[in-house]
Amino acid sequence: MATEALSPDAVLLSDNYSSLALSVVQQDPDTSGTFGTWDGNGDTLASVSMPTPSGDPTVGVDLQENRARIQKDATGGNAVDWSLEVWEDIASVPTQLAVLATGTTTSLTGETVSGTWNASLLTDATGANVEVRMVQTAGGSGNPSLRRGLEVGGIEWNVEFSSGITGTIAETQAAQT
Repeated sequence: MATEALSPDAVLLSDNYSSLALSVVQQDPDTSGTFGTWDGNGDTLASVSMPTPSGDPTVGVDLQENRARIQKDATGGNAVDWSLEVWEDIASVPTQLAVLATGTTTSLTGETVSGTWNASLLTDATGANVEVRMVQTAGGSGNPSLRRGLEVGGIEWNVEFSSGITGTIAETQAAQT
C-alpha cells in the first residue's frame, strides 16, 4: 500500500462565489489562509475534480480521506452549516457517493474539516472521476444583515492506493537426470 495527497486539478462549480480560483483550492487545507470570496447571495457550493491517483484506491473502510479548509465570511450574524461530499462523474453524469461529514462553523479564520470513505463506492476503480464538494447547507439566505457565506480554501484527497507489483518473478526448473 502507498499513500499520496492529491490537490484539485479543476474548479467545476463555484455557486455564489464572486471568486474561487484553482490556486486557492490547491492550498494545503491544514495551513491555507486564502479563501474563495462569497458573493453575499445565498448558500455556496464549491465542486472540484481530483486527478487520477498513482494507483487504484484501496478498498476498505475509512481508507480514503477528503479534507477542506473552511470559514464563514465576516459579514452578518449567522453560523453556517456545511456538508463535505465525495462524488464521481461517469459519462458526464455526476453522482453523489457519500456525505463524508456535516457540521456548523463559526470560524472567521479557518478550520479544517475532514471525512473518510471506502473506495468500494467507486464505479471506476482507478479513481479517475472523483470530485469533492463543499456545500453550504444553511446560513446564506434570509435577512441580508444576518446571513453569512461559507468560504472554502484548500481541498485535498488523501489516497491510499495499490502500488502494484514491483520487481520480477523468476521461475527455475531443475533438469532431472
